[in-house]
Amino acid sequence: MFPLRPLQVGSPKGLAVQTRGPGGPACWALIGFTIAAVYANSLRVPFLFDDFATIVENPHVRKLWPLWEAMSAPRQTGAAGRPTLSLSLALNHAISGYSVFGFHILNILIHTASALLVLSILRRTLRSHVFGGRFDAHGDRLALVIALAWAVHPLHTMCVTYIVQRAESMMGLCYLATMYCVMRHHDAPNRRWWGVASVVFCLTGMGAKEVMATAPLVILVYDAIFLSNSFRESLRRRKWVYGGLAACWIPLGLMVAAAPRSESAGLSLASISAWEYLRTQPQVILHYIRLVVYPYPLVLDYEWPVAKQWCEIAGPGAVILVLLAATSIGVYRRRPWAMLGVWFFGVLAVSSSVVPIVIVASEHRMYLPSVTVIAILVLGGDAILSNVRSIPGYTKRVIVGAAILSLCGVTIARNRDYYSAIALWKDVISKRPANPRGHCNLGAALEADNDLAGALRHIEHAVALNPRYGDARYNLGSVLGKLGRVDEAMVQLEECLRLRPNEERAHYNLGYAYQLKGRYREAIGHYRAALEIRPSYVMARSGLGVALAFSGVPTDAIAELRTALASEPNHVATLNTLAWLLATCPRPTLRNGPDAVKLAERANQLTGGTSSGALDTLAAAYAEAGRYVEAAQTGEKALTIAESEKQGALAEAIRARVALYRQSKPFRDSTVDGQ
Repeated sequence: MFPLRPLQVGSPKGLAVQTRGPGGPACWALIGFTIAAVYANSLRVPFLFDDFATIVENPHVRKLWPLWEAMSAPRQTGAAGRPTLSLSLALNHAISGYSVFGFHILNILIHTASALLVLSILRRTLRSHVFGGRFDAHGDRLALVIALAWAVHPLHTMCVTYIVQRAESMMGLCYLATMYCVMRHHDAPNRRWWGVASVVFCLTGMGAKEVMATAPLVILVYDAIFLSNSFRESLRRRKWVYGGLAACWIPLGLMVAAAPRSESAGLSLASISAWEYLRTQPQVILHYIRLVVYPYPLVLDYEWPVAKQWCEIAGPGAVILVLLAATSIGVYRRRPWAMLGVWFFGVLAVSSSVVPIVIVASEHRMYLPSVTVIAILVLGGDAILSNVRSIPGYTKRVIVGAAILSLCGVTIARNRDYYSAIALWKDVISKRPANPRGHCNLGAALEADNDLAGALRHIEHAVALNPRYGDARYNLGSVLGKLGRVDEAMVQLEECLRLRPNEERAHYNLGYAYQLKGRYREAIGHYRAALEIRPSYVMARSGLGVALAFSGVPTDAIAELRTALASEPNHVATLNTLAWLLATCPRPTLRNGPDAVKLAERANQLTGGTSSGALDTLAAAYAEAGRYVEAAQTGEKALTIAESEKQGALAEAIRARVALYRQSKPFRDSTVDGQ
């Protein structure tokens, strides 16, 4: 136990004597270079899993103004209710579009800044005189080792390499920055601005992730132990600072009250109760601690089972209760070592207590708490090695270097698992073979890779593991539809909607299935249902336009398609469909040759002139505009591609249209009855 020096009432404690910089440029460069080297191979990692809903399919990412739009996100996505995260994604898109390189660079920079703050906070803390000078001689080196080990630890690949988990690392950066600013407020000459900065960082962190909610309390405990004589003294000396930090709970509360991710977290979850979640977390927390010590196996998605047997609950629960009790006693007595427990349990309190989250266990939640475990290992190892005088200094440095290099090697290897969705989900099911979500998502990845047989096998296995798994039912319907088994697909999609009534993708696919069957009234109903859930769903609006056109209401169809293009101007299917209607609609007042040509040319530019359907539409648009020679030439190109792709029916239809163009006649689509 570290002794506390007696203090004179009102005197500033240890950190006021800190005069040197927070680590020095050499240490900063070492940490920055090491992180860059370790995460260099993550720059090629594509968008994965939740990245698509949160980034690729998120229309708010595509604009920076108005600002509140850029700080918003569709409900039930990873950025919903997290304006700081949303704005960072919009900034990334504004700079580099959908290039993953820019997104990864920002993730790495956030992690690097966090590591430098860990170094600075630890360095100032270890030099505090509450330790009685114990670490004055080598505290800076210990701080560097802890920060470096934390920076390259493979447990954090999920926060750095997996783009959407920027929510955790950005929150972590703000958490650390808030604490550092409060520390500087204690001893810096321009105290007021450090206080203001702490509140700004705290508010920013609240907008990144809800875990930030505990920051004011955790920092207050740190203040009472290391900076002031008591909690009362901390509040008296920094009442405006803590008032500002506490005020940050108000916007956070408003964001949480809106329940933007009610299907993935909250007390209303149907899949897991608060008691089930709470009694499972001791197992999960002990697993987290083991992964810091021995980071294998690392798994993106554990599908952790709920603890049901008392032997699964009592043992781990007792260990956690003992640790919590020890931490509480240490805080009451203001012992420095208690801060390790406060940091660990304080950061985990939001995600690993009574508020259920669908994902029961996830490695990214250890982003900040792992500092505690690493610090205990490093400080404990230093104490042991310091008492073994027979070990020379260079041997200790070799041991530390080997440990750091080992962590670097595992992190580099772990990054390779993220190189593709297929590789990542194969890794998941190899380590958790009974994980239905792992099989379902591997199936979805294989479907995207056009391996429909492999996709069907894994998704059917996911359904067998969990028949009530709505996403698996949806994916099974999607694959069956692509295999031409439309009736079976519709059964699975209907079951998906029974399990998850607000699954807009199932409504869209059912609408498309009914459209294929010529049942346009049912198709329109499902498309409209999808748009009620997600008004920005461009594919559903485009599908609605097609269904309306074939239902004999081309005016409404054209209006819907124009609305879809307004939100996503480069959506090829919408461009092509609208161009086709404007070129071939039987109603003269609705046709518009010049507009049809512009839209069709844009669609062909986006497809590289290799799509038979887009070329066919462009030919029809040229004909409507009276450019029959170009129409015939373009139609011939479409015919060649259709024949090479063995699309017999389409080839025959194009051949008939080309014959019309050669006679200087436009094509009219009789299936779109506008009269």
